[in-house]
Amino acid sequence: MPCIVYHKNPKNGTTYAYESRSFRDPETKKVRTKKTYVGRVDSITGEIIPKSSEPGKRNRTPRVQDVPEQARKQIETLSHEVTELKARLRASHEFIETVLRAAAEYQSDADSGKA
Repeated sequence: MPCIVYHKNPKNGTTYAYESRSFRDPETKKVRTKKTYVGRVDSITGEIIPKSSEPGKRNRTPRVQDVPEQARKQIETLSHEVTELKARLRASHEFIETVLRAAAEYQSDADSGKA
């Protein structure tokens, strides 16, 4: 029974999809796998972009303009939300640093007997 195997290229970050089939080699009596290239995985939608039927030709990756309007709006909303969360995280880190500095000052004052 075939299954889809994903391989991510570490140099460019592109994920490729392969169909993997297992079979028993009659000569060595060992199990072997045969992988057939299916296509690239779209980084936005996660769908497999099938390989071109013409040798040497690539199927074009859908661009942001090709993404449906609803999906584009959702991407913009999520991008805005990520920006807001990063700002809140930065503010939280600054607050924690302030509290830790104040605690350290209080501790040094308590150790020296000023408190």
